[in-house]
Amino acid sequence: VPHIYKPEVQFVELSIEKFVPRGRKVKEDSVKKVPCLNMSTAETDLLTKYFDSGKEDRWNPSLIAFPHFQVFPSTVHHVRHSYRTTRMLIDSMQLLQEVGSFDSNRPISDGK
Repeated sequence: VPHIYKPEVQFVELSIEKFVPRGRKVKEDSVKKVPCLNMSTAETDLLTKYFDSGKEDRWNPSLIAFPHFQVFPSTVHHVRHSYRTTRMLIDSMQLLQEVGSFDSNRPISDGK
């Protein structure tokens, strides 16, 4: 988060419904199109809060936090996440920056 923004402290309660033991690393299937209808209104409001195109001083994500936006991502700042999760987050951010309002009928791209 850039230093000029002062984020609010928000506490989130997480619960793990089922323990999944760590297995062998396998290649992930090709990314499938996920409709935006699966997002709850709370998730939509949270994304719109940070990526509202009506604001003149719109927050732009850090290149360190989102290495997909870099030409040559730094291995020092590499954070391991599921490719599907990262791709869905990046697509959602780009969708909100392009359109300005959330269009629930538009599916998220498959990353190709």
